[in-house]
Amino acid sequence: MAYEEIRKALETDIFSNKKALYPSHPSNTLINRKKEAKALISSLKPTIENTKSQIILVSGPEGTGKTMTTTTILTRLKGVQILNIPCQIANTIRRALVAMLHSLNESIIPYETEEMKKRVLRKIEASKRPLIIYLQDFEWTTKRDRANMLSMLLLLPRPKTIIIETRHPGIIDRKALECQEIRFLPYTDQEIEQILKERSFEAFSPGALQKNVISTCAKLSRGNAKKAIKLLKTAGEVAEAQNLRRVTPNHVQLAAEQLQKSEILETLDKLPPQSKLVLHAILTLKRSGRNRLVTNNIYESYQKLCEEKGFRILTRRGFNNHLANLLQFGLITLKPRPKGSPSRTRTIGIDLDPKLEELVYQRTQQA
Repeated sequence: MAYEEIRKALETDIFSNKKALYPSHPSNTLINRKKEAKALISSLKPTIENTKSQIILVSGPEGTGKTMTTTTILTRLKGVQILNIPCQIANTIRRALVAMLHSLNESIIPYETEEMKKRVLRKIEASKRPLIIYLQDFEWTTKRDRANMLSMLLLLPRPKTIIIETRHPGIIDRKALECQEIRFLPYTDQEIEQILKERSFEAFSPGALQKNVISTCAKLSRGNAKKAIKLLKTAGEVAEAQNLRRVTPNHVQLAAEQLQKSEILETLDKLPPQSKLVLHAILTLKRSGRNRLVTNNIYESYQKLCEEKGFRILTRRGFNNHLANLLQFGLITLKPRPKGSPSRTRTIGIDLDPKLEELVYQRTQQA
């Protein structure tokens, strides 16, 4: 049986082409991102003409089209050398060099970091093409590696453009680096619905989506297209698992619960041990019945946990950095400071389903 016949046999009455809902699925059009695409193309002109080096900061919340817009434009450029560094994986100098060598079609990767640097330099110097370096998800790098990585890239020969894509532009000193910034704002519900309609037309069989499924996905995604597409795909899989032929808004609600759990656990796996310990300190205080989770009390709880587990106790500044890390990834929230409270005191919130909170508590206990 041919591959295409096997694929069709495996498709259910709900899906006609599930791949259309995968993050890697190419889009023929940049829906509602023409303005940002035009700005990026205009910013890339000096490098394409080999006249000057520059840094372009592509910023905005998750799921606002940063990666889709940037990759679509870069893949359409001809006669340009593109080095892609996915920082979610390549979050250190060494891993970034490996990613660069892969982009340069280097099959044998040397072990020594200095040798890798030399090989990257040789490859770049040998090429006469304009150079574009794309740092994707730059927020996943550590503060130290972030500075070292940028210093290394800025020293590369020839005019070049470094595109820094991040959800958190505050990690970049924009004035010092003289960045041009292209800001992506969250999509409106109507824009999300437009994106989902385009994807669903290819992904689902005719009549597989009940009325209000797409609008429910758009509403729950809060301007995040990536989340909306994942939500629609998961809702289809939930209906499929129930041997049903139509997806309903109820399936979307069930999918939202599943995704919240998987996303939080996935984020937990990527957190450094100290961040997990700070999160465990917050949950320990909450379980003890504290009405307000104040940073001073959390720090005391964190110190006790460090002593129990044999961890080095970080300074207050180090502790605050890990609190910011948890805030950055949406695991905690910062509540307004009550009147009369000390200026350095903050109240932390954590709003998880009780079962998920218990699971997070157990996972962080193993830090």
